[in-house]
Amino acid sequence: MRLAQRLSNAAFNRTPEAWEWYFEDAASEVSKCRDLRAPSACHRGQAAIDRADNTELRRVVKALWQLLPRAATAQEGLRLGRTMSQRTASRATAMLVDNPFLRVG
Repeated sequence: MRLAQRLSNAAFNRTPEAWEWYFEDAASEVSKCRDLRAPSACHRGQAAIDRADNTELRRVVKALWQLLPRAATAQEGLRLGRTMSQRTASRATAMLVDNPFLRVG
């Protein structure tokens, strides 16, 4: 079961949508951040989405995870075995269900 979970997480994280959803989650928590670099990172992240620059978006999300309080980060949640936000989890499930390569039978 853990292997299946790891494989589905790896597949999800390879999609451009995953990083957009991680960004939305992290950006929604910026008000909890005391670091003045967080709003700038949000602007850089939105610009990366507008340019479809997934590499830069990943960098921005990881930077936001470092700037946010530890309890608010998706990264921390994943490290502790918790699930991602309900909104992101629902989107991931829908994306995986619609993937013809993951269907059995």
